[in-house]
Amino acid sequence: RPSSKLPRISRLMALAIRFNEMIRTGEASDMIELARLGHVTQPRMSQIMALNQLAPDIQEALLNLPATKGKPDIHEKRLRPIAAMLTWKEQRAAWKQICDEVGFQNAVVEESVDQV
Repeated sequence: RPSSKLPRISRLMALAIRFNEMIRTGEASDMIELARLGHVTQPRMSQIMALNQLAPDIQEALLNLPATKGKPDIHEKRLRPIAAMLTWKEQRAAWKQICDEVGFQNAVVEESVDQV
C-alpha cells in the first residue's frame, strides 16, 4: 500500500472537468445521466460539477496538489462556498485564505485575469 496518495479533491476536480466535457460533447445528456453513470445521487453530482465554477488557476492548483498522507486539509466541502462566489477575484481571495490556513505555499493565484 502506498504511503501517500493523490488528494481526493484533485480526483474530484479531474472528474468535474471530465463530466463537463461529457455533457459538452453529448456523451451524456444532463447531470441526471451523469449521476447515474457515476453511481452517485444527483445532488452529489451537482456538488462535484460546481467545482467547474472555480477560477481556472484554482482548478489548476487543485489538480496539482501534492500527494498526501492521512486526512487532507483541502476538501470539496470547504470549497463549496468558494465555487458559489460570483467573481474570480473573490474566489482567489478565499482560496488564498485557505492556503494560508493550511500552509499550502504553491497556490497559483492570477490576480490580473478575471472573468468578464
